[in-house]
Amino acid sequence: PAATPTTTTETILIDDLCNENVSTNQHQHSDCSVECCERSCCFEDEPGISCYEQEREWCDEYKACTHVGMAFTVSAISAKTAPAATPTTTTETILIDDLCNENVSTNQHQHSDCSVEC
Repeated sequence: PAATPTTTTETILIDDLCNENVSTNQHQHSDCSVECCERSCCFEDEPGISCYEQEREWCDEYKACTHVGMAFTVSAISAKTAPAATPTTTTETILIDDLCNENVSTNQHQHSDCSVEC
């Protein structure tokens, strides 16, 4: 199913959160990383996992995530015939939610683990 369109307000919020200041503000960097995880499939470099081609407009709304090292890859962008991604299991979703929670900005180890998982 197609992703629910994001409102302009939500797009503005990600642009405000994920800006050039993330490199000097650890709390903002953590918050941006956590928010960007919401659309982590957009930044996958494996064509079979990436949702970029199918949800380009939705993914492009989060282009500000490049400030925390996330980027749309050429292989994902050019993968027009990629197989469908395997759905995320409930267990995997719970683990990400536990790992990338509100405490991530105050716990360096947890922040690092969250960034790796995303």
